[in-house]
Amino acid sequence: MEVRRKIIIGNWKMNGQSKDLVDINLLLKKITQKEIDIVIAPPATLLYEFNGLNTQKNLLLSGQNCHQVELGAYTGEISAAMLKNAGANYVILGHSERRKAYKETSTLVRLKASEAVKQGLTPIICVGEHLKSYESNQTLNVIEKQLRVSLNSKIICDNPVIAYEPVWAIGSNKTPSPEEIETVHSFTRNHLSNRFGEHAANHCRIIYGGSVNKNNASKIFSLNNVDGGLIGGASLKAIDFLELIMIMKNSLT
Repeated sequence: MEVRRKIIIGNWKMNGQSKDLVDINLLLKKITQKEIDIVIAPPATLLYEFNGLNTQKNLLLSGQNCHQVELGAYTGEISAAMLKNAGANYVILGHSERRKAYKETSTLVRLKASEAVKQGLTPIICVGEHLKSYESNQTLNVIEKQLRVSLNSKIICDNPVIAYEPVWAIGSNKTPSPEEIETVHSFTRNHLSNRFGEHAANHCRIIYGGSVNKNNASKIFSLNNVDGGLIGGASLKAIDFLELIMIMKNSLT
């Protein structure tokens, strides 16, 4: 069976200015890509500057969103090609904050992911249920529908990252139980295998996001079929993110 390389992604969301990159020098001095993939998703305004600091390529970079077409009269939008040009390797798509605030559908996520693949970016496709669905035991039904519509054979061939982020857990200091996380990740892996084949399923990394912190990270990162984490607030300070990176590295042993 394929041994998937672990990945940790820090999503800065709408935080960060040039002055905040001073703290990044600490991160760049302390990390390497030797054991795990380490990714930061700063706001688009910092990508190019961030890439310039990252001379040793110790970090991989990600956009937080992209448009579904390459170029055109779309004021205020940013394309996958622009992200790639600024130094990005990945792009986060379908985050619950985008789905909720901007009414983004799984169909739109699929279009964006297809464009990202075309431009040489690896999509990080987010899926997750709201509290009402969780409490009514509909989690797997929600995940299945989001996966079914958000993915196609072209996207899966690029080995996208699938991020399970229960909406009710994001920023709440609450997480599903380890058994619940493992159930969703195993379900996702089986969905990919049944739909696209075992090879595709084994190469696709499935990660967890939603109130990951130093107290729960070790248990989460050690679960079967959890190939990493999508980190929000705990990635904003280098010292906090470094702690989670070390926890992930220790989970490999």
